[in-house]
Amino acid sequence: MWIHLLHLIPPALAEVSANPTWVAVLEFQSTDQSVSKETRTLLHRLSNRARQSTLDTLPHTQYSILTKDNMLEIMTENGIDLSCTDNSCAVSMGRSVGADWVLMGEMIEYSEHFISVDLQLYDTLTGTLLGMTEVRNQTLEGSIREMDASIKTLMVSAQSRMQKSTRHTPLETTTISDNTSFTMGCTETKWKQILTPMLPVFPTEQIHCTDNTSPSSRVHIKDGFVITKHTVTTSEWNETVSTLSGLSGLSIHENLPLVPTHHWSTDLSAYPVHTVTWLEAVSFANLRSVVDNHTECYTIEGTSVDLTEECTGW
Repeated sequence: MWIHLLHLIPPALAEVSANPTWVAVLEFQSTDQSVSKETRTLLHRLSNRARQSTLDTLPHTQYSILTKDNMLEIMTENGIDLSCTDNSCAVSMGRSVGADWVLMGEMIEYSEHFISVDLQLYDTLTGTLLGMTEVRNQTLEGSIREMDASIKTLMVSAQSRMQKSTRHTPLETTTISDNTSFTMGCTETKWKQILTPMLPVFPTEQIHCTDNTSPSSRVHIKDGFVITKHTVTTSEWNETVSTLSGLSGLSIHENLPLVPTHHWSTDLSAYPVHTVTWLEAVSFANLRSVVDNHTECYTIEGTSVDLTEECTGW
């Protein structure tokens, strides 16, 4: 399902949160499922060092680092395993512990004479990859020094990138004014092209004729409205859904899921959301209404949905 959002009153710009950005460093994992005790000890050491490097790099007035004990407590209470070896798991886990950014590390190779660790930093609000790098060195001491430098580079770069954007970015919209009129449906010219294929070929957009699009008619818009310029993207969906933890009393069907923003190396953040149900789409509309300081348009109880005629939202 691809969705647009529309409402009858132009959207108001949401305020940017002044709260500090929370950063979580997950326990480093290994691509080798049967790791030795020595390797596990090394992974724990690298994880703790990464937290310290992150703490040393980011300004304390703007960023807070989740401790290992704090994350373990939250995840244990929710019965969630701390193991993570893919981006969707890392983003989901970061959001579960209330983090805005999440850093994951994966040991690709480890031997007596070589260490290789892959570092990835994600924004949990949108699922966006903020940066990634690979640490490669022949000694443990060298790997730690290189990891410290790599984490500093990742964090500084992410700071610069995020300063150029805002949380809860207003959706791009188009306004349809009242008393607008236009022709809708298939004209005689279009039908002639369908019935007589030997005629000169018309542009593709003119020959999408079916039984339920004829005859054509003149449509008049009595009340103006605002509609999003494009279908809601995966990044817009995730950014909006991330606000759920700070809101209460919403009329939604269930906790809305985050959607994947990457498929292997393909960035899907600008792709339309297509993995959600109609009930989730309606719930999203209500959530977005609240984010944009409007009243909800749907009353949802279980799978029953009623439209509120006097709403100002999406």
